Amino acid sequence: MLELYHNDMSTCAQKVRLTLAEKGLAWEGRHLDLRAGDQQKPEHDDEGQVFTLARRQCNFDKPPCERLSC
Repeated sequence: MLELYHNDMSTCAQKVRLTLAEKGLAWEGRHLDLRAGDQQKPEHDDEGQVFTLARRQCNFDKPPCERLSC
């Protein structure tokens, strides 16, 4: 299952949601309130970067364009 960390106003996250829908992939959303500083929580890196798309298992033997379809 894919997990998408996103905010509704993020154009980058909108593109990811569109791509997931076009590929017909199941995903679970994790909404972040950026105004409240969710990106600053300890589970993210020191610079407040949020890993947008996470997958519990991934086959890195495949090229990047095929990884989401495995």
